[in-house]
Amino acid sequence: MLPLLVLSAALLTAQLAWWTSAPIRADSPKTNNIVDFEFEPAIFTVPAGATVVWTNLGPTPHDVASADLTWSSEMLMTGGTYSYTFNVPGTYQIYCTLHPTMLGSITVTPS
Repeated sequence: MLPLLVLSAALLTAQLAWWTSAPIRADSPKTNNIVDFEFEPAIFTVPAGATVVWTNLGPTPHDVASADLTWSSEMLMTGGTYSYTFNVPGTYQIYCTLHPTMLGSITVTPS
């Protein structure tokens, strides 16, 4: 019975933290990790003016680029980072030019 109560309390605490978490603000960077051959998360939303920071957490080199190639990073080795500020609302498709099956999408909302 006690383990069930502990688990229930932990789940309730996690739910409360999720419900009360502050929305992403434009002045706080949004982290997007590159792990193995995926962007994590692959799909997310930020307000206009937000900076997204990609970090390569895996052993394989990657980069990140917009689908229309208006911007792209250098090759990111393990631990390498790249940041880009999204000022214009819209949906942006991203991918790794070294591994074109690595896809992601960023929706930028009006701030």
